[in-house]
Amino acid sequence: MVGSLRLATRFVLPPGEEEVVRRLRLDGRFTIAGTRFTDRTVQDKINELSHRGSGKVRDAETPRVESRFEGSFRLGGGRLEIPNVTFDVPGSIVDLAGTYDLVPETLNFKGTLFMDAKVSDTTTGFKHFLLKLADPLFRRNGGGSAIPIRVTGRRSDPSFGLDKGRLFSSRD
Repeated sequence: MVGSLRLATRFVLPPGEEEVVRRLRLDGRFTIAGTRFTDRTVQDKINELSHRGSGKVRDAETPRVESRFEGSFRLGGGRLEIPNVTFDVPGSIVDLAGTYDLVPETLNFKGTLFMDAKVSDTTTGFKHFLLKLADPLFRRNGGGSAIPIRVTGRRSDPSFGLDKGRLFSSRD
């Protein structure tokens, strides 16, 4: 990814025999603005998230969008804790919180995908009509959708999905 990074952190590296990844302590905030992904497949998915989140599934051309990341973090003992991170593109915002274990490279995040569009407006045809039934489940105060999500698994093969355990809890 390329973008403009702003980082403020407290850095502590205590002496010792243990690996640096286990001794290193960081506590800070970050913003990455004007982000574009160098991997075309990833950028295409971000473009589609923005496009569908805006309810524009019928347009032939999906524009290349920039995204923005903002959040806080703590690193210690080989674990990166991110109590809040916001990722946004036009039409969609993702709020996440969770952990990333550096040594086994595993993710465990939960959050909410907020879209300007209703879930049914993110697709066409038969799926559009089926998803009209789900719109009330994901309705967001002020319009659009709020979808509870989870991101788990290994960094090299993450799993993205609906967090069914939070489906009926209050959001927004």
